[in-house]
Amino acid sequence: MDLEMALYKAFNASFGYATVTFCLFHLSQNLSRKVVDCNERQRYLSVDEYALKIRCFPALALLPLQDVVADFEDIVDDDDLPQELIDYFAGQNRRRMVPRFKIADWNVRDK
Repeated sequence: MDLEMALYKAFNASFGYATVTFCLFHLSQNLSRKVVDCNERQRYLSVDEYALKIRCFPALALLPLQDVVADFEDIVDDDDLPQELIDYFAGQNRRRMVPRFKIADWNVRDK
């Protein structure tokens, strides 16, 4: 499912018992748009180390659940990244969606 909140709410109302998985492509696309909104496009295209840091955000989706929070905190513990971009990815001040997690309240389920 893409990251449209209205679609998510309608789906969840009809199929509340289902687990919703969001689309990695749309996550990456929205993050790329935010990089442009933060006036970081040129830096992203010209500085390889910076581009790698940005690409680490969507890569969190590929990690085991128990590693996500610690690795997110490692990524954002960097003064080189704009706080606006970090807040956007963490779900703070987003227009479309309520945050899916809060770092301080994270409960890891053992599988």
